[in-house]
Amino acid sequence: MQVIVPCSCGARFAFELDRFLPQLPDGAELPCPACGSNGIPAANRVLSDMANAEARSDTTVSRAAVPAQIPPPGLLSESEEEQAGPRLSMRARGVVGALAAAGVATACWYFLTLATGFESGYMAWGVGALVGLGCRRAAGERDYHLGLFAGACSFIAILLAQWLVMHQVFRVSINLAGEMAFAAEKGLAEKVAQIKTDIQIQEFLWDQKRKAMELDPLSAARSLKVSEKEVTTFKREHLPRLQRLSRGELQKPEFIAEFKTKVENKIGVKEIFNASLNVYTILWLVLGVGSAWRLASESGTSADAGAF
Repeated sequence: MQVIVPCSCGARFAFELDRFLPQLPDGAELPCPACGSNGIPAANRVLSDMANAEARSDTTVSRAAVPAQIPPPGLLSESEEEQAGPRLSMRARGVVGALAAAGVATACWYFLTLATGFESGYMAWGVGALVGLGCRRAAGERDYHLGLFAGACSFIAILLAQWLVMHQVFRVSINLAGEMAFAAEKGLAEKVAQIKTDIQIQEFLWDQKRKAMELDPLSAARSLKVSEKEVTTFKREHLPRLQRLSRGELQKPEFIAEFKTKVENKIGVKEIFNASLNVYTILWLVLGVGSAWRLASESGTSADAGAF
């Protein structure tokens, strides 16, 4: 191979090598043909530059020959896993804390309302504060996504507490209505016990219509006439029940249980939920959700946009 050497005098000369050497061996002589100076140092620099260039070329070729190792989609690097692991664990603790606090807040709202007989915005604020603090204390820090979850838990806790309160009011009202209905039908049963013929049934029904008109003037337009159909319906649906009452076969607990069953079949979860809502519900939801979110989130901004 031929190696071209530039001399300090400005001349350039060449020499031949049988094989590539990074340095000329000791004792070699290489004078410049123009000035006669020693050309060994300049030749060694040229050989060193050639060796470095060859090494860089080999590295580039080896990198191009080996395909890049692309991690499978969805897998994190070790550093990312180290960062994501503690954060996911923190959020799991926050979720548990928010759920537990929401359950406690719901129970507090329910029993406090039954004890005092009224609901207020302070209770909604208290639910939000309890859920937000429970979430933050369990997680050990604030987090944007946990703030959203805490707000959702407060939303559900407030609505659930209102439903439970209304459900209890509904149960108490049914019991009271059942006792009133029992007393009323017990009085009717004593009269029905003396009825033997259809004429007596017509007279009984006529008397009941008359009393209803006296209690409700707007019903005065209705006729006092009792039809045969009304007599038949009374004998089939009401008379056996009144006779059982008059003979003492239908006791008060059984009567109230039957009364509750009939009413509950007509009024379900949806009807109770609708009855639990009032004009202040939206305000309470805003107070509760806002309090929980502010206490559990990172000042209301997403500092960590990672997946929840």
